[in-house]
Amino acid sequence: MIQLTRRDFLRLCGTSSIGLALAACGVTPTPTATPAPTNTALPTNTALPTATTTLTSTPAPTSTATATATATATPRPPTLRTIGEKLGVLIGTTMTGGDLYRDPGYIRAANEHFSVSFNFSNFLQSNIDKGGIGVAREFRRRATANNQILYIHPGFMPVEDRETWLKNARNEEVRPLMEKRIRVLLEFVEKVDTGAKPTFINFINEAFFYGNDSNAGVVSPYRDVFGDKFVSETYLMFYRAAKEMGLQIGKDLRMIVSDSDIQKPGGKSDFVLKELLKAKREIAANLGIPEQDVQLDVAPHFYQPLDGRLSWYRRPLPTKDEIIENFKRFSQVGRLHVTELSVLGTKNQAEINQGLIRVMTAAVQSGVCDSINIWLALRIKPTPDQQADIFFNQLGLFDNDYNPTDNYRALLQALMELLLKK
Repeated sequence: MIQLTRRDFLRLCGTSSIGLALAACGVTPTPTATPAPTNTALPTNTALPTATTTLTSTPAPTSTATATATATATPRPPTLRTIGEKLGVLIGTTMTGGDLYRDPGYIRAANEHFSVSFNFSNFLQSNIDKGGIGVAREFRRRATANNQILYIHPGFMPVEDRETWLKNARNEEVRPLMEKRIRVLLEFVEKVDTGAKPTFINFINEAFFYGNDSNAGVVSPYRDVFGDKFVSETYLMFYRAAKEMGLQIGKDLRMIVSDSDIQKPGGKSDFVLKELLKAKREIAANLGIPEQDVQLDVAPHFYQPLDGRLSWYRRPLPTKDEIIENFKRFSQVGRLHVTELSVLGTKNQAEINQGLIRVMTAAVQSGVCDSINIWLALRIKPTPDQQADIFFNQLGLFDNDYNPTDNYRALLQALMELLLKK
């Protein structure tokens, strides 16, 4: 391996010579003329192959022949997508139909910089019922065309669902309505054997709804129907519908439970871990398979407040060691996915960068994380309504033309240093 000092590495990170640093750890720069993406199926935690640039040598001039210049591809600097894939952790961003998703710059940045298209709100049943299924289909099409993971969020969201599409549903109507919705969601899953990437689904979001500093219990409209077997019964509904549609859980789609306030050790983390391990046992018993064969992943939310204000989604900041410890505990259930990664309550860019870097490097170093999904990294020109979004804070990773900023490069540099240590 080529030995680089830290000083040499940092200097190369800011220049077009970055390919030299990457070559030291086996990373091939992507050529400027990027070929059309293919849909080669790979395991979800496996790095994607990168295009190899072939350089044609130009003969030296002689007294009888004039040298002809041969066009060569210009190496392109690495991205969160390419470095994340080399580290074995897919990096994505949340996107929604309201975020200028038809803007060419938005589309280019999403395709170039992210391996995962994390879609929230587009797949809410309440939005689909309002005629929004076309936007969801467009995100499915784009993910396939750009060899990206489509991450559907949420499948079922107890508090939201009770106030919208299940508002007037009687208990005996809930299961049939859930089964109908599951089939709608599974229509967006493409088979890996056809060359598609697997689809990620947060099939339940916020099923366990209380804070680490409280023992207030849980709130869920689905518990009126399923009791404490809500997770396992919902999983089994997905399993049966997927089998009937020729889809395989763990291969064509990955089943994920996401929740707030489980990013560090504490009362809620302990409770959710116990519930998910119980759900795995129930699923395994029902299907007659070993527990280790039940594919069930976990996605902690990572809104990080720096202003001291706490709420159900703004929880005390975890340290890097706490993140790694908790990830390894939840790996008893399955693989981990960081979702809704953001830094709230500050406009200080150095603090924002530090918060993002801490979570992302901890996730990589845990060795049990498959994806990291940044909340609204591409919301550059929010509408007044979007600016009032309590979950949104400008992260400063892209400029108004969707080009990476120095803050993006600081994040990239931290990940590249992890790659050089491998």
